[in-house]
Amino acid sequence: AQYFVGRGEALADLVERGGDRMATARLALSQDDLTGAAEALFESGSSALAARAVLALSPILAVQGRYETLQALQTRVLADLPPEKEILRADLLARSAIVSTVLGKREEAATALRSAIELARQDGDEAREGRFLRELGRSLSGAPEDSAAYVDRAIVLSRRAGDTRDLGIALGTKGVSEYQAGRADAAEACFRESVRILHDAGDARWEGIARCQLA
Repeated sequence: AQYFVGRGEALADLVERGGDRMATARLALSQDDLTGAAEALFESGSSALAARAVLALSPILAVQGRYETLQALQTRVLADLPPEKEILRADLLARSAIVSTVLGKREEAATALRSAIELARQDGDEAREGRFLRELGRSLSGAPEDSAAYVDRAIVLSRRAGDTRDLGIALGTKGVSEYQAGRADAAEACFRESVRILHDAGDARWEGIARCQLA
């Protein structure tokens, strides 16, 4: 629950930074109208601000099951975002891929993630590239060998970037690929290492998910 409270606070912070232009968004937030707040941010004229607002809003709308609303917001902000905002675009593409996967649009999701991976690679951001590779591997869960190749690369990049949280999550994803490929012992080893790393990283949410996978 704290994670989603944090996302709402992030959106509120963006509204506050907008000053007087954000009066409508501030009112919408006071009424718990998150989509109204995002709409007001679009109207502010700042595409980058609107993009960050949609990123903050994405997990909240997702947990509410409002995927089509979320996809519409993501599509709109991606169309308005200037080309020089490569990393912001990459983050939005990765978020949009998650929504596309949920909606059964797997090819669309894979295309968005490949674009996000390329943008992160061009920027030299290995931590982001690793996260996006992991998500691409997850989206290809029906093809475990293809999935494993992307997740293996994600694990390498996460180790190199020193991102223990993402490393733990990637190992959990690797475990799923191993299990689907019929390699139960290898899957269990991945899940156990994932639990250990996420516990040491203090990420109770993902540690709980990893323990469920191990069970």
